[in-house]
Amino acid sequence: YSASGSLELTAKKALAGRTLEDGAFSFLLEGNGENQEKSNVGETVTFDALVYDESDIGKTYTYTVKEKIPNPEPAGYTYDRSEYAVTVSVDVDPDDASKLIATPSITKVKDADGTAIASEEQTAIETMSFSNLYEAEGQAELSAKKAENAALGAREFSFMLTDAGGTEIETKTGITQGGTAVFAAIRYTLDDVGEHTYRILEVIPDEETDFYVEVENIKRTLLGAFPMDHNADHMYEYAELLNRFRKWYLEDRDVIRLTDGADVSVRDARYDLRAAELLGEDVRYDFRAATTFDAGGYDVLVSDMILNDEYDGGDDGEGPDDFS
Repeated sequence: YSASGSLELTAKKALAGRTLEDGAFSFLLEGNGENQEKSNVGETVTFDALVYDESDIGKTYTYTVKEKIPNPEPAGYTYDRSEYAVTVSVDVDPDDASKLIATPSITKVKDADGTAIASEEQTAIETMSFSNLYEAEGQAELSAKKAENAALGAREFSFMLTDAGGTEIETKTGITQGGTAVFAAIRYTLDDVGEHTYRILEVIPDEETDFYVEVENIKRTLLGAFPMDHNADHMYEYAELLNRFRKWYLEDRDVIRLTDGADVSVRDARYDLRAAELLGEDVRYDFRAATTFDAGGYDVLVSDMILNDEYDGGDDGEGPDDFS
């Protein structure tokens, strides 16, 4: 008398956070002389058939099925440490004595963390399943360095980090010349996979914006109110406004916007005004590259300009000599 039968055990595999590739994970079936290792094909794990013969009739066999955990575990992956006990009963097929029927009974004996499940809490299940998780994160650290420029003096600068649409992410203040603005790390998860665009720009302080407006107002006042004649009163008021213009123009500034779209570098000034003042000299304000202002139909050329501190706007004939 001879009889035979077989049983093919399968399990389901899932992976969250990443596409599940064929052969990505391995699984073990052990017990009763079996020591199988199989990899997933898609979401299915299929073990070789367990084969029985007439000597197995009326017997039961227990197998263990679990996922093989790599050592070391790949970064970013959380493995399912579930373990299943499969008890197989072998009987004769009542419809054909030459065939055997192998009936499995599956029980989960360890949970996904690998913790043993109390026997009174174990229940029979139909499908063995393993669910792994893939999580990845990273970060980008962005920075900007302020170039050194002696003409800028002991000033502090601010830099802003924005997204592609111009929305502010972070602003760093108090950056000195040669210093670096280091922005907080931007963190990413799997949901952020793709290309991201950021912008870093220097923040122009409100006072500098106001300064440009003030220069423009002074310029218009100079050109509109005081014609270049030899009237002493005009010359005195003109000198006062020029002195005011000088303070705006050269005091702790790098680039001054004199006309729309045109910037003039303060570094073009030939003399250190403060040093000249300390030495008690006439203060000379020199625009190395002469600048022409359009005054509504006539131009005023500003080139070398000297203001004598003793000038009082008198009519002694010295006033006009204070200008060149």
